Amino acid sequence: MRFRAGLLEGPSILLGLRRPIEPTDIFDWFNKEMEPVNEAWSRIWVIGTQDAVDAGNRLVYACSDLLEAASARSPRKFVAFIVGEIWTRQQEEAYQAKLKEFSDARMDFARLMRKELGRDAVEFVLKQAEITSGPDSNGANPQAPSRQVHSLL
Repeated sequence: MRFRAGLLEGPSILLGLRRPIEPTDIFDWFNKEMEPVNEAWSRIWVIGTQDAVDAGNRLVYACSDLLEAASARSPRKFVAFIVGEIWTRQQEEAYQAKLKEFSDARMDFARLMRKELGRDAVEFVLKQAEITSGPDSNGANPQAPSRQVHSLL
């Protein structure tokens, strides 16, 4: 998530290049986007086993933690005022850690659902890439999925 901030934000609004953000717009957008998640979570609570409810809870909590990390504001208020929000290394690392926790919770939930539904176990794309490709001589992993792929899982 990137905040609209900095000196250029005001003129952009004044010139009509952007409209001001209304807090109610953000609330409406967020509720609309979270509706399928909340509906699925409620269904799991109604028809799921205790293990499914626990895994669903972990997934939704991980989603919430990821959103919190993604919306972190820069502690450097003056810099943010001039150029807009720029994350610190610690904020980027915290975001990456929450993204991994979310991905792991999602895969754990999917594995449990496949098991409870009597489906064969599968390796997910991210895990398969980690298994089939190892680091090169420099310690880099050229075949590892990109951040964009990771964020989709």
